[in-house]
Amino acid sequence: MRTNTIVTLGASVIFGGLAVIMARGWINSAVESEFGQAPSHSEITLPQIELSSVVVADINLTFGDRLIPESLRIVDYPADAVPEGAFHSIDALFSDPERQALALGRIDMNEILLPHKVSGVGGRSSLSARIGDDMRAFAIRVNDVAGVGGFVLPGDHVDIILINPVESSLDAPIKNISQVLLQNIRVLGIDQNADDQTNNPTIASTVTIEVSTIDAQKLALAMETGRLSLSLRQAGSKDIVQTRQIASTEFANGTLRTEAKSQKRTQTKPKAPRKTQVTIIRGDESQLVNVVRDTKPKHAKLAGG
Repeated sequence: MRTNTIVTLGASVIFGGLAVIMARGWINSAVESEFGQAPSHSEITLPQIELSSVVVADINLTFGDRLIPESLRIVDYPADAVPEGAFHSIDALFSDPERQALALGRIDMNEILLPHKVSGVGGRSSLSARIGDDMRAFAIRVNDVAGVGGFVLPGDHVDIILINPVESSLDAPIKNISQVLLQNIRVLGIDQNADDQTNNPTIASTVTIEVSTIDAQKLALAMETGRLSLSLRQAGSKDIVQTRQIASTEFANGTLRTEAKSQKRTQTKPKAPRKTQVTIIRGDESQLVNVVRDTKPKHAKLAGG
């Protein structure tokens, strides 16, 4: 091998090694310079996140489940990510003891409670949440007269009067019978208004009331056979009074005869006993004998007389 070739290879190796050493030194210097300018661990500060307290479900809830404080809890949530309408305190759901808070759909554990998923104070205005235990909501048709001129409001109590025609016999004309069908019935809503804080009277076409299942059946049948009217009760009145049917035949000359006249009481004289006692005297002896009294009229004609 030539001497020039050997010298050239040796120089190449030397220069290659020098290039590697220089490059490595430059990289290390650049890395140290970069880390030297970066702040230390103690100087790194995380951005401040504003938190807000929200109410979440502490258990899985399904439709109709009653909410209680033990089934809820408070968690901190990023304020800019809190859904609109979220509850920020558990007391906000139970401020009114007369209104139950119920789940209106499935609510999973740790899910934020929103107004459209619960009923009650601050929640969705659901009529179903205001119905009492074992009771039903039933709507009846009314007009400006049958609805007491619109003065019946949600939360009032009414009596329901049924007027239906009755045919007493084939020859007698049809007469109307009026009777109090139900008493002390709570009004839940007027048309689509269920707000019991409403103060303005409204002429309504439908009144929704709270009744039992049996009473709902009575009303459904009564609406098919006659007309229903409402009678507004005094606030706080809960008395169930004795009532009777009133027929249109009780009207005379445009006025209703008093019950005393329509129901005359006839007094009958007490019947004299048919048996009587007669004393028979014979000499010095007397004897008391029971005899049957004659019931024939005094002025009865004798046969052949």
